[in-house]
Amino acid sequence: MRVLAVLLLGAVATTVPAQTTAFANPVGQGCSGFPGFPATLTVNQAPVIGQQTIINPAGLYAADGILWVSAGAPAPPTPVLGCTTWLDLNSLAVLTPFITGTAGVGWILVNVPNDPVLLGAELTLQATMGGIALPPGAPPVITEALHVRIGDQL
Repeated sequence: MRVLAVLLLGAVATTVPAQTTAFANPVGQGCSGFPGFPATLTVNQAPVIGQQTIINPAGLYAADGILWVSAGAPAPPTPVLGCTTWLDLNSLAVLTPFITGTAGVGWILVNVPNDPVLLGAELTLQATMGGIALPPGAPPVITEALHVRIGDQL
């Protein structure tokens, strides 16, 4: 948790408007999960202080996964294992492990602390998934990235 706190503090803007609009924008495209379908990373709403956000990695059934986070806006695209990542490798941290069900969707509930110091913090999220749905020796599936900003309004 200490690593995440450092990432958040490093991602906070120095001046934050009186009202900060939260956003969660997709970046790029994930690698193929189910045949013909790219792996995705979506949210039910952008992160607002004092509220909950549900993050949904999808695209591979019965998968073990890791949700990664890095500070700031997406980094330039970097090829990784035949896919692309937009994470800043200098501020990379594991946010949480997860699993997907038989429908290929995971659910990660995030309680955004009601702390105004987080207003304006920008983060990039991306997930990797692997497991029994992949052929032996296949690299993990990587989702699209999400560029998020923590706000006090949608």
